[in-house]
Amino acid sequence: MTLETALAFALGMVILTLTPGPSMLTTIAKSLANGFWSGFQYNIGVCIGDLIFLMLAISGLQIVAELLGDVFFVVKWM
Repeated sequence: MTLETALAFALGMVILTLTPGPSMLTTIAKSLANGFWSGFQYNIGVCIGDLIFLMLAISGLQIVAELLGDVFFVVKWM
């Protein structure tokens, strides 16, 4: 993965974190209860957690594709 790809991936994750959903509602609740810095830290934690989850998922898919590459090739041409 190149630096540009990693930065684009991280930017996409930040945008997804800021979209409405459960994590955004929790960020707003933490910010209102404990202040801006608490909400900001929570939001950074959500971004890091999502990045780790997606990197593990992508790595798992890569391993499956490497192990079953010949099967995918046969199914593609059926």
